Amino acid sequence: MSFETACKCIRSEIDFVKRSADYEELEIDFMGGEPFVNFPLIKQIVEWLESFEVGVPYITFATSNGTLITEGMKPWLEAHRKSFCVGLSYDGDDAMQATNRKTSPIGIDWFIRTWPKQGARVTISKETLPSLAHGILSLQRRGCVCTAALAQGINWSNQDATVFERELRILSDTYLNDYSLRPVEPLLTRPLWGVGQNVPQKKFCGSGGGMVTYDVDGRAYPCHMFTPVVLGKEKACELSDCEFCNANEVEDPDCKGCSYVSWCPTCYGFNYCLRGDVRRRDHGWCKMIDVQVRASCEFQVKYYHKRLREIDNVDVAQVRDAVRVARMIKKGELHVCG
Repeated sequence: MSFETACKCIRSEIDFVKRSADYEELEIDFMGGEPFVNFPLIKQIVEWLESFEVGVPYITFATSNGTLITEGMKPWLEAHRKSFCVGLSYDGDDAMQATNRKTSPIGIDWFIRTWPKQGARVTISKETLPSLAHGILSLQRRGCVCTAALAQGINWSNQDATVFERELRILSDTYLNDYSLRPVEPLLTRPLWGVGQNVPQKKFCGSGGGMVTYDVDGRAYPCHMFTPVVLGKEKACELSDCEFCNANEVEDPDCKGCSYVSWCPTCYGFNYCLRGDVRRRDHGWCKMIDVQVRASCEFQVKYYHKRLREIDNVDVAQVRDAVRVARMIKKGELHVCG
């Protein structure tokens, strides 16, 4: 992308936020592949934004595996860390990262010091699943904030679900016995609202709404998964072609009757890429979602019970849902479609 195209795209989004009644701030993400392939453009854009009064709160951001960040880049990144944030894509310990990403160790302590609240996003693959708890805890014990999610497009097996249950139990037991560690989000902490309540499927992300992705030529797409670099020019869907900007357009008919339909995450881009329809969810991970709901329910009931003196009204609502779901589990009232 040229600097001129980038400026034009960003200015249009700044103007949109200024006019909008729904949005108050702007997050500008540099996307890849690996964004640091084009570090000179990132520098140019960040310094341009810092040179004038933008008029709305904003942050620039990149997700990176860290391998292209050299010692020579670090002084600039440290100097601009208030306006440019880097989130690590790091899947556990160094061996797990090498398994998933085929990369060499990078030494993550510098990232933790530079952006202490940002942390790392852990993607769980079949290969790293058996080490999930070890990988997350090793990151957390180094002071890294973690989020974790199952990889998309994988046909998870019953055996994988058994391993997932074991790893979540290890994490749960660790957090219940060591409050100095913050429970990894959202594996065990996501509120259970909607589980078993027969509420409609909802739109799960900002794709085509609160999110716009600009390709190198300045064309707008619902998210990066709909761009030519992912789908090819023939299948790419521009923002003007978006048919799923509201919840009524994303219901998967095969999910009707599932107790988790409003809770189970989905990626419309993966759905379209792998199954040709933004509505058609990945039923390969139904077993895994069932395990996650049950583990989350048990953990949240125990966790909040132990911390009754510290909880606020938001926590109270969350634990009420956990108790409700626990009762449904005990009565065998939860149904999984997959």
